[in-house]
Amino acid sequence: KNRVVDDRTIDEVIEKLKKLKQTPERDILSLIKIAEAYLEIKDYESAIANFNKVLEIEPRNLAGLWGRATVAYYTQNYKLMLEDLTIYLTLEPNNASAYNNRGLAYDDLQQYDLAISDYNKAISINPNDAKAFYNRGIAYADLQKYDLAISDYNKAISINPNDAEAFINRSSAYGKLQKYDLAISDCNKAISINPNLAEAFYNRGVAYGKLQKYDLAIFDYNKAISINPNYAEAFYNRGTTYSSLGKYDLAISDYNKAISINPNDAEAYINRGFTYQNLQQYDLAISDYNKAISINPNDAYAYNNRGVAYALLGNYTKAKEDVIRSVELGHDPKLMNFMKQNGMW
Repeated sequence: KNRVVDDRTIDEVIEKLKKLKQTPERDILSLIKIAEAYLEIKDYESAIANFNKVLEIEPRNLAGLWGRATVAYYTQNYKLMLEDLTIYLTLEPNNASAYNNRGLAYDDLQQYDLAISDYNKAISINPNDAKAFYNRGIAYADLQKYDLAISDYNKAISINPNDAEAFINRSSAYGKLQKYDLAISDCNKAISINPNLAEAFYNRGVAYGKLQKYDLAIFDYNKAISINPNYAEAFYNRGTTYSSLGKYDLAISDYNKAISINPNDAEAYINRGFTYQNLQQYDLAISDYNKAISINPNDAYAYNNRGVAYALLGNYTKAKEDVIRSVELGHDPKLMNFMKQNGMW
């Protein structure tokens, strides 16, 4: 659960902390209140330190286990989260929220079947748990079971028709199934609920791009970036759209921005390299393919594209090595066959 704390609330929490820390007797209840106050102001280190003290005194304290699991989620310590919630569930076996939250931990550890099992349990306890349907939908989407994901998003939306995130995720699933009009419709609905959701504009831009409505796609990527100036994926996709329009300088500018935000995005290097290739700047293209391969040594496209760049420079020996490697990694052998048929082998 995301907590939104305004300045007034933070001031109140700090005053509460001061009073609690002046309490001479450090009983469990005081420690829990202190830990929860730190959690409220997102001081996770202090929060977990106090929850640890609670659990040292009473290892099966429900509030301590729940609180530490919550901190573990926010600090991405999913193994600790699993441990605490598993103990919690031995004490509270009919708590739907605990199963839902443990499912989140399994999901973040990419143990999707276990996540789904926990969401199933949460739903069996509380059939109107919109969050459990929503989260199970995400797990199904992670497994590329998009029809099942959509079914769960449908259920989440029927329970909570104002869940903009459910519309956004359903739009992604529709996009994966190439149902772009339905994806756009869901993005429209999400935007009507919350016009400040960058991801809704981004997803709609992706759908417009797939429909080759490039101007509309660029408009949406612009909007997503205006809401979230560090949205690397929006810069990347706007770059691909500019490239499709032959606006290579604008494409390179966007790839530069995407890379500055996320320097480990191999795809951004590949696409920037391909754009340099279109501009006949083959050395720059090869440099980008080198970087992509250093990030992901098993990227068939990077090897294939670098092979093309070497071939265009007349370096058929290196081109041959890269093309062979790309085919070994599963790339279409079309380029290899072409080189063989045209004396480049």
